[in-house]
Amino acid sequence: MWLSYIHPLVQIVVSLSAVYLLYLGSFRFRSLHLGRKVPFKRKRHINLGRPALVVMILGALGGLLFVRWSWYGWLLTGPHGYLGLIAVPLILFGLVSGWYMAARPKARKTLPLLHALGNTALVIIVLVQFYLGKEVIDTMIRGV
Repeated sequence: MWLSYIHPLVQIVVSLSAVYLLYLGSFRFRSLHLGRKVPFKRKRHINLGRPALVVMILGALGGLLFVRWSWYGWLLTGPHGYLGLIAVPLILFGLVSGWYMAARPKARKTLPLLHALGNTALVIIVLVQFYLGKEVIDTMIRGV
């Protein structure tokens, strides 16, 4: 039963990291698109963003496999599971676009904007997942 709490705990930690990363990225957005001269902690954003996105994708896979192994079905958690699947392409896009920009640094506006939009949508999904995940814990794990 304790395994059923690993996924939520790990995802809570990585979700809080994602909110912080969105905050860091907002400085880049303000600089590129709003014309404000603000410092962007690029290295920190990269060094925290990569592992956060990797843990998110592993968390989505872990949640999916946990449901399969524990409850012998796929996507039994309803909206929580479906929204997790919707998050996967956004996570992958965040990883690939972030890796590309880090590997080939140059002045650009479109890719950073798409990266920001995708990751902002991802953070919104993550915040909704808190609510939906609580419902899963209450009904399917604790039986409330």
